[in-house]
Amino acid sequence: MKILRMMKKYCKLLFILLFFSTYYLAYSNVIGPIVKQKSIKKIYFVNPNVDVVINNTYGNISVATWDEDKVELDILIKVLGQNEKWIDQKLDDITINIEALKAKITATTSIGNSINSSKNQNNSFEIHYQLKIPKNGNLTILNKYGNIYLGEINGFTNISCQYGKILIDRLSNEKNNIYLEYCENSKINYIKKANISSKYSELDIDTALSLTVDSNYTQLQIDQIGTLQLHTKYGNVSIKNIKNFVSRSTYTDIDILQIVEQAIINTKYGHVKIQNMEVNNLININGSYTQIEIGFKPSYAFDFNISLKYADLKAPNDLYFNTKSESAVHSNYLGYYKTRGLHQITLQSDYGNIKLTKNKL
Repeated sequence: MKILRMMKKYCKLLFILLFFSTYYLAYSNVIGPIVKQKSIKKIYFVNPNVDVVINNTYGNISVATWDEDKVELDILIKVLGQNEKWIDQKLDDITINIEALKAKITATTSIGNSINSSKNQNNSFEIHYQLKIPKNGNLTILNKYGNIYLGEINGFTNISCQYGKILIDRLSNEKNNIYLEYCENSKINYIKKANISSKYSELDIDTALSLTVDSNYTQLQIDQIGTLQLHTKYGNVSIKNIKNFVSRSTYTDIDILQIVEQAIINTKYGHVKIQNMEVNNLININGSYTQIEIGFKPSYAFDFNISLKYADLKAPNDLYFNTKSESAVHSNYLGYYKTRGLHQITLQSDYGNIKLTKNKL
């Protein structure tokens, strides 16, 4: 009987081990993806100011420059999933069409027709580009469902990124066009001049000379900039230091730490805050349904012309009023602080209060 009980325990233990071994193998077959890849490497001798055009989907693009009159392409195509037949077919379907001339290099990704040929949702693929181009080469990149990484680019650029992000070191040329759509956590360290269009994105710029920005549902942050012309809807704009600012905005909050030269702002349904006006300021703000706040140093002298409709003014007590007209609907204030004729502030607001604040030393 003792031996029989031991045999039963042994059989039970063996059954458990076999069960979990079989389960593990079956589970491993389910979750363990098959990975296959192929690479393409090309080097082309080109003109120093060659135009390089890359059109890609489902992958990242990285570009660096070098002191060589050559373009180096290093492309990795990677396919993974559970269905090996689909993987092999997809790997064959993905092709890179390259047109190479000394003046222009074009590479275009084609993903074929087998993208939906398998019902297994774990199947996927990636196409990644790594490029080296001449230091004075020009660059056009169109990338969808992937990121764009650029080093220092001296030539002109045309960049379009959708459903990814851009990380750029320096764009030193005066001709740059950037289009962003659904690009979060994007960053540019330095850009000389550019036209930027963005939707549903986040862009952080350290330093810029001159930008024209058209944005919708975008968070824009800039540390240092010379001139910014902005047209924006449904977003937030934060600037630390700017010389010249011209803006038309709707449903947007604008926060400027310091304005050095001038600001001309037309805004609806938002909030405008200029924390510190510096010398040589011309401030002209026209707002509707917008709260306006402006801070200034105690030593900063200015003239003001303020017109309100269904709104209130809050200001320091030592402003001098040449004209002061107040009613339940309209209010008008004309005067100066400290000295006349040095700097001009013109503010008009409907259905939004204005606050002038003397900053602490």
